[in-house]
Order: sequence, then C-alpha cells, then structure tokens
Amino acid sequence: MKKTIKIICRGYRPNTAWMNRLIAYAKAFVSLGHKVVFIFLIPDATRVVPDLGIDGVQCIHLWQEDGYFAKRIKYISYLRNLRRIKNYIADGDICMMTDASGFFLKQVKSSKKSVKIIFESTEHPEALNRTINKHIELKIFYRKLHQVDNLLVISQKLKEYYIAMGIAEEKIHVVNMFVDPKRFDG
Repeated sequence: MKKTIKIICRGYRPNTAWMNRLIAYAKAFVSLGHKVVFIFLIPDATRVVPDLGIDGVQCIHLWQEDGYFAKRIKYISYLRNLRRIKNYIADGDICMMTDASGFFLKQVKSSKKSVKIIFESTEHPEALNRTINKHIELKIFYRKLHQVDNLLVISQKLKEYYIAMGIAEEKIHVVNMFVDPKRFDG
C-alpha cells in the first residue's frame, strides 16, 4: 500500500523557490501513487485559500478554524495551529518539512504516532535568517536533525557538512535542484 505524505508548511508562499520545490515533490509523490497532503498553519496577508490544482494533492488550512483573536493576530494563529498539527498526523504517515518549518518536529513527534520524518535542507544552516539568537537556534536545529529519519540535501558539500555535524551518512540523501518545466509552458 502506498503511503500518505504530509508536507507541513508554516504558510503558503506562491512562487517562492521552496514552495515551487515542495509542489514539484508533491507531483512526483503523486505520480508514484502516494497520497499527498499539504498542511498550512497560517494564511498569507490576503487570507486566500490557495488551490494548487494538482490531482491527488489535498490542502488543509489550519488557520481557517481560527477564532476571533487568532484571525487578527497571526502569531496567535501560528501558536494555536502548532498545537493542532498532531491531530492531523496518522500512524504510518510520512511527514516532510523544510528549513522554514523545522521547528514543527516536536509537534509531529508529540503525536505519539509511528511516523517517518523527512527533512529537506537546501541552504547552509548558518546562512539562514535566524530570528532570536543565531547560536541558540542553530544548536536547537542541529539537535532536531538527529531526530529525523531522512535528510534531503541539495549538494554533496551540504551532505559532507551534515556528516561532519554528526548526522549519520545513511540518513542523508542528495536530491539535486530540479524544475517543473510545466510551470513555464506558454
């Protein structure tokens, strides 16, 4: 039986590199017979529910169930929906996250369900914008990486970097950059 792959995102950001990459992954997973579900925690500024228009891909917008305050304050929506992720994870799911959503790992693990976690990292972790304290956030990030089942990286150099950081080599897979050529039709 094919698996359900849940792609967990902070929010939908159309035409960004990471969103285009996740959509390309979703299309590939569907072509292999898997069910794909995007889970979006918070809305964009317009609160529009995006239609990805991909057969076999479902979208769950947790923010649609926000209460009065969460609808007005995005940070409240984010915290509220972080706690709700576990309600959307089932035994046997594969959960995929990216650099932008790596801090969801705790919530997925707290679901107490047997899930496989795939994390994608396409940028050197120290090059990413960290918000509070770069040193502390990087320490947390590296500790979380040891908890994932598989790590997808974009280059051999990034793979070597993570191996040097103590991530088991057999967990790391290089997936070179790819483009969905259908995005450029016409």
